[in-house]
Amino acid sequence: MVVRLLIMGLLITSALKGLAQSREANRLLFYIAGSRGVSKHVMTYNGTLGATPGHMSFGLWRPTVGFFVSPRLAIEYSWLRKREYFEQIGRGVRADGKPITGVVRDENRAWAIPITLRYRIRPRENQRFQLEALVGLSYVSQSVASESYRTDDEEILDYWYLKAKGRNFYVMAGIAGRFALGKHLEVVGDYGFNRMLKNMDGGVSQQVIGNSTGLTRNRSIGLRYRFNFKINKPAPKETVTE
Repeated sequence: MVVRLLIMGLLITSALKGLAQSREANRLLFYIAGSRGVSKHVMTYNGTLGATPGHMSFGLWRPTVGFFVSPRLAIEYSWLRKREYFEQIGRGVRADGKPITGVVRDENRAWAIPITLRYRIRPRENQRFQLEALVGLSYVSQSVASESYRTDDEEILDYWYLKAKGRNFYVMAGIAGRFALGKHLEVVGDYGFNRMLKNMDGGVSQQVIGNSTGLTRNRSIGLRYRFNFKINKPAPKETVTE
């Protein structure tokens, strides 16, 4: 599934490059970026969770590489990863001196590959502040496991275990703003919405994320380094002397 997504992204990139006739020859039109924010997703699972849906969020840093296929259009690939582990162990002694123990363990692993098209709204490239329209497709994979039990004099009691996996595709749409700090470096902020391609009942969506539309937010801010990027400085005004 992941290989298919990457191949599809590369095919899209190649097709867009073929259509972009206005590119200068032998120019390295690409960028790398790092941003931090939150991207929330509705999840459906297979496993002991059954069909019970939930939600999860990515945070921390998001590395990105992008390619300009025309002066106003870019395609970028990002990587999101999350890993959480929690363990709590409580120990005690009964009145008769025998040991008792309570154990809780939770593990959450997830990763995602977003592919995003960015279209510059303002026609003039030499403006320091730019607005961009965003549209994209993401693949998210999550694996969760939870275990709890207690022991009473080495006897295991109340054992409970849950394991499930979720793999879903999402579409994304939003808007972005970027401000050039220099010839190559820019501050970039994104704001948009995700929606799972798989249909979900509005009532279930209301319970899981608080709305019946299935939309979840994603937002981020970070830095982007553009290779072979140039800001055109306005020509100095000529002074006319009589």
